[in-house]
Amino acid sequence: LYCFACLVFAAAIRPKIKRRWLLVACLVLLLFNPIPYALQTGQRVYRNGFSQWQLLMIFGCLIALFLRRNNNWKSLLKWAILGGGALSAFLHTREDGVWIYPFVLVATVVTIVVYLLEKRRSREQIFQEKKHSRGQIVLFLLPLVLALLASGVVAAMNYAYYGAPVVNDRDGGNYAKVMQDLYLITPDAEEDALYQSEEYQDLYYNIYASTVEKAFAVSPTLQSAAQPIRDAIAMWDSAEDLKDGEPFADHILFAIRDGVRGAGYYQSLPETEAFYGRVHQELQTAFKDGTLEKRGISLTAMAAPVQKGDLEKTFSLLPDALRTVIGFEGISSGAVPATGSPSRIETFRLMAGGDYYVASVNKLTGSGWAFAKDNDTHLTAGLYDATGTKIADVPFVSGKDVYECMVSQGLDYQNAEMCRFSFSIEGYDLTSGVTLRFMDENGQVFRELPMDGSVTGGVDEVFHYAIDALQTESDQALATKFYTHFVGRANAVTDAYKKISPLLSLLACLAYVGATVLMIRDVRRKQIPESLPVWLLLTGLALSLVLLLLCMCFMTATTFYSLFYLYLAPAYALHLMFCGVAIFWGIDVLLDLRKHREQSLPKEEYGI
Repeated sequence: LYCFACLVFAAAIRPKIKRRWLLVACLVLLLFNPIPYALQTGQRVYRNGFSQWQLLMIFGCLIALFLRRNNNWKSLLKWAILGGGALSAFLHTREDGVWIYPFVLVATVVTIVVYLLEKRRSREQIFQEKKHSRGQIVLFLLPLVLALLASGVVAAMNYAYYGAPVVNDRDGGNYAKVMQDLYLITPDAEEDALYQSEEYQDLYYNIYASTVEKAFAVSPTLQSAAQPIRDAIAMWDSAEDLKDGEPFADHILFAIRDGVRGAGYYQSLPETEAFYGRVHQELQTAFKDGTLEKRGISLTAMAAPVQKGDLEKTFSLLPDALRTVIGFEGISSGAVPATGSPSRIETFRLMAGGDYYVASVNKLTGSGWAFAKDNDTHLTAGLYDATGTKIADVPFVSGKDVYECMVSQGLDYQNAEMCRFSFSIEGYDLTSGVTLRFMDENGQVFRELPMDGSVTGGVDEVFHYAIDALQTESDQALATKFYTHFVGRANAVTDAYKKISPLLSLLACLAYVGATVLMIRDVRRKQIPESLPVWLLLTGLALSLVLLLLCMCFMTATTFYSLFYLYLAPAYALHLMFCGVAIFWGIDVLLDLRKHREQSLPKEEYGI
């Protein structure tokens, strides 16, 4: 999907980057973006990794509609449908994607306005093209319509199946309203001063346990679940390093949900919605009559309310956020074993369709060589458990290196030509009592060696052996070894991005300034600015990047630390889109100018 999305974006900007090799260069820049294969994003079964392809498709399709606004409806329809599908997917996997709304809305409006301005003719021409214009405008609106339609379908499905039209309880439904209410409750001044001090600033306490107690006091409905909620808060707190009765960041919201479930209010969605609906009404009544005091201005149920000083701190964090994205700071891949129970890991393995998620099963692995000195004695080998039951045969393979070593010492042991062996058996380790038995041609035990690491080799009158390697490994460890090569390659690419990204950013900004200068020049000459489309889409990408970073800075200032590539993941795609379009458009323009100049000057000036 990500590779396909890169192709979509490259195809979308083709009207403004004419040279195919520049488009390929832009494609490559997007294709090797480290985020889709970084440890915290692409290597996890987690939404933050795959929002990359959604963004490329959304921005690519909306840009394509703008750049191709005068094309026929068949050409535009595919872009509109693909953009609407990607936007629907994004909105239903990211409840925190509010930052994308301005671009989607402004891009749609700008496309329609520019299209209508270009189509402005005499009254007669407008009348003749009226039907065609309406059809085009419908196509420009189609991505928004499809996204809204998908949201309605999901809500309807949830209503039919669960009994309430709730899509996501973090930003919709009555649970979200209650969480927003709890954020607004003014805490005790002394307690707030303590938990907002430098000692606790990294823990992001916003809704204290005492704040929940205030809600219990004014909401009889919430009071009915008070003890299970207290128990859940204590449980969440017990899992943290600092056990002070206050769950970290927004974990208290999960604790409240767990407590309400423990009180029996999660039997059905209508019942759950009704419960939180009553709590919301009771808390709102307490705010109105002054029983509870509000603090700040609430913008969303997923973040603390805006208070004095928050905006200043938000903007002060912006340079750090920008530096983190431009420098690809902290990003790396890793060969890390899967965690969790074997059954859950197996479930994810089946979902992924391959052996990418491996359960931790011990394996006893070993290798070495052994042979009988008597050339007429031919040995076979096998592994046996502690009860003497045979586990597996251990076949001999070529031991030419051992044979040649013996010959060099004047020892002609012909059995050494086929003396090497190796094994790997699941479910056993060095402490399992496994033995390696060598049998002669009569089926009698010739030698028996314990596979516990106590023997490494030996020689006597009739037998010579060596254990080269013997260890307990897990499937995870073996998988880790296998992927180490690919991880090294991925990190080499990531390091390259870390080195070239600052230069790319500088060049992109220069190209953006160039587009701005060209546009101003054409406006002064009363000409239609040729660079206007590129300037508009670059401005849209840049402002979207800044808005996303400001949202993450606000979250860091108020709710939890978000200036980390796990949460900043969409910013990297936006940054590379901006750099790709700006730089390769700029190169395309410079090459056109050079070509035009060469054609307009006498050949003698070029030494021809």
